Amino acid sequence: MKHECVQHLGKNTMEKVNCTETVSLLASSGLSGVVQTKTVSVLILLRSLDNIPLSFDKRRSRYLTDLKFEEALDDPVKVQKSALQEVIATVRGLCTHMTDQQQQSDQFIDLVVQLRALSLQQLREVWQESSFKCRDDWQPLMDGLITCGSEGCVRLLSELLSSKEIEQDRSSSIFSAFAFAHHPSPAMIGSINTLLQDTVSQPKLLLAGSALIHRLCQVQQAPCSQIPEVQEYVRTLKNSLEEARRAEDSSRMLLIMKAVGNSGQADLIPQLNDCILNHSSPLELRLAATQAFRRIPCNANRKVLALAYQSSQEDVEVRIAAYQQLMRCANQEIFGVIRSTLEREASS
Repeated sequence: MKHECVQHLGKNTMEKVNCTETVSLLASSGLSGVVQTKTVSVLILLRSLDNIPLSFDKRRSRYLTDLKFEEALDDPVKVQKSALQEVIATVRGLCTHMTDQQQQSDQFIDLVVQLRALSLQQLREVWQESSFKCRDDWQPLMDGLITCGSEGCVRLLSELLSSKEIEQDRSSSIFSAFAFAHHPSPAMIGSINTLLQDTVSQPKLLLAGSALIHRLCQVQQAPCSQIPEVQEYVRTLKNSLEEARRAEDSSRMLLIMKAVGNSGQADLIPQLNDCILNHSSPLELRLAATQAFRRIPCNANRKVLALAYQSSQEDVEVRIAAYQQLMRCANQEIFGVIRSTLEREASS
């Protein structure tokens, strides 16, 4: 996505703003190539008023107020019905214009934009009306929901997976779409937590959830570990690691370790420590546990990395991986550890 704005300033005010948003999408199944859409918005100052009765923050030269659009004056019920009818019409149009690739690509972009504007309840209604397949067995609404990436789309897809209304072979593409959802929210994580109760698809879904949690934590002002949905996800990760360890399922443990690394949650450090210090574990698993520190905050306990790096009896690959993770949070203390270790090395 590319967003550009040009501002035209007057003497004391901004008189005009031109914004262009360009979105490029890789076409889903049934389409080929890359489709692109451009949205041009123009804001023009029509008039100004003196003595506006709004509270003014003396510390700043501006104030915040709601931005209202003309559509807000319409009957909300009529607007909702109109939006639903537009989506249904677009889905039918996609099946009608199967031979016109350009028109079909344009309509698919329209469908994705329309879906993003709908609430979860509206999306449920659309699914009931338009979940049909075209003549070539293409299901445009499903691909639209996968591409959509809004909270409503993610939650609806989660519901459909839970109720087995979606073929199992579509789950991988849906999980991948979850990882790239727009504006991750606790509600999205909650939907994934519900799906995680089905252990069949758990490892891949854990990966998708970990990417969402990382992006959610990047925009949260409060500590991410205090969000109930994140806490539940972390508990699931811990339980999954323990189950895979007891079953001696190394391939599954590797996937879960990747999810731990993606999420960057310090609460999982004890599990990482156990794996790194367990010399009977496969080397690739110990390396994955070491590399899983990559997104964990620097103020967390990273002593196990220093221990692994300082030990001359440790595997060389583990020592190198521990050094790399230590240097992500380099400070004077870590530099001291590295210097003293190098001084004791028999060879370098």
